[in-house]
Amino acid sequence: MQLKLSQFQIPIGAPFANDKLNRKEVAESLSVLIKNIKIPFVIGIDSYWGSGKTTFIKMWRQSLINDKIPTIYYNAWENDFSSSALISLLGEIDKGLDELHISTSRRKKLGEKLDGAKKISVDLVKRGVPIALKVLTSGVIDANQAIESAFSEFTEEYSKDMINKYEKAKYSISSFRKKLYEFIKEATKGSTIFANKPFIIFIDELDRCRPNFALEILEKSKHLFNIEGIIFIYSIEKEHLGNSIKTIYGSEMDVDGYLRRFFDIIYKLPESKIEDYSNYLFDKYNISDYFKDRTVDRYDFINLKNIFSHLFTIFNFSLRTQEQVFTQFVICLLSTPKNVRLFAILLGTLLCIKASNPKLYYNFINRRATGEDIIDFLNSNPSTAKLFTITIGFIIEGYLIAIVPKGDSIDKLKYPLFEKYIKESESDPENSIKKERVNKIRNIIQNDEMENPEELLRYIVNKLEFIDKIKEENLSLLT
Repeated sequence: MQLKLSQFQIPIGAPFANDKLNRKEVAESLSVLIKNIKIPFVIGIDSYWGSGKTTFIKMWRQSLINDKIPTIYYNAWENDFSSSALISLLGEIDKGLDELHISTSRRKKLGEKLDGAKKISVDLVKRGVPIALKVLTSGVIDANQAIESAFSEFTEEYSKDMINKYEKAKYSISSFRKKLYEFIKEATKGSTIFANKPFIIFIDELDRCRPNFALEILEKSKHLFNIEGIIFIYSIEKEHLGNSIKTIYGSEMDVDGYLRRFFDIIYKLPESKIEDYSNYLFDKYNISDYFKDRTVDRYDFINLKNIFSHLFTIFNFSLRTQEQVFTQFVICLLSTPKNVRLFAILLGTLLCIKASNPKLYYNFINRRATGEDIIDFLNSNPSTAKLFTITIGFIIEGYLIAIVPKGDSIDKLKYPLFEKYIKESESDPENSIKKERVNKIRNIIQNDEMENPEELLRYIVNKLEFIDKIKEENLSLLT
């Protein structure tokens, strides 16, 4: 079993071969759409952070490349350090030409066409810098008064200069678009493999950028790249992008109205089935093989799989959060000898609680909260109702009730919630669900492994604290 998941593989000939979220049909429908668009167009692919947007974008892009459609990929977040969105975007377009698998001579010709736009872009960036008013304040106490006096003295000259710079900037924009248009025409002219195809520019991770950089990319792509033949496809989280807009323009800003200026359509990426991705992670991490080799608790595998599937769904974990929980659990597996009890069910449950409600989790492992508090938390979620009517739910309850019981000594341990379940079962003896719940919880409480719950909790806490001390930044599957 591996600790670090390998980077998601996108086979060139079959981009969606590893698509576990069933998004191939979405890409195919969107591909038909863009093939029929003849005007400048901007599409937003909207989904929450950690939902696999980047993976979807990369699979879709490869499928377009296979269809002989020229595409460029620009990761906005990786270029967030740049002082100019325009220059960094043009740089990535130039770099991306190398991925189009065209002849050296043709690559050179396209590069020359793009160079014309790049040269003008430098001039555009310079003209975008506000004109500074320099004031000599030597011997002047009130600098504000000096600035006001200087401004009134040079207003006429300043205005003429501004108008002159505006006219030059306007000419530069026109020249930039002309050069860019020549580049697109050269890239998609009739005698090439990209003949009469749209030129696609994917902009990914925009919502992770600094607000001003994100909006600069939007504005530059809209105003300067509004050219026939170019289609922009943005990967965004609309709500987060809206917050960036409000950061710049104020909380009263009409976000939807603002975004309509830039996006022709925004497509909401369908949410994946959480159970599908959970099962995929079990297979990807080869967790079943690990349990087969264990000499103890080897049969916890099925219960553990059910726990993750149910709790991930109840908490509506993003794909990224699911992966983080799995990574932490795999660390537990690999750091536990195969002949030592793992208590996988309890560990898996607590890792899910940690991801969903960190405060409750830390209170629990520090004995400021009981298993019953966690059960109450789970019951506060409407989606949990079904869980506590099936066997796996009873097992979770049993471990949580047994691990932190009430009482000040082993001989005086009390389980008030379990006692409540016993009374409910006795008052309704024909209810098989209540009867099974009591039996399952009793078996766990009376099991030898629960003979000293305080010692067991200390063992579990040590494992969880071991995880906390390991950084996981590089243990990511979703890119």
